[in-house]
Amino acid sequence: MRSFTIPTKQQAAKGGRGLFWAWIAYQTVKGSLTTCFIWVPMIYYYVTR
Repeated sequence: MRSFTIPTKQQAAKGGRGLFWAWIAYQTVKGSLTTCFIWVPMIYYYVTR
């Protein structure tokens, strides 16, 4: 069984930066999909009706 060690502040900050950029990438993809599949059809319907 592996023993758990508490990370140093530098290790925690490095991991936090990686998670931050993963979160930014996730929000970018989520925003793009929302725009393509929800807002664009709604605006198209509103303009062409």
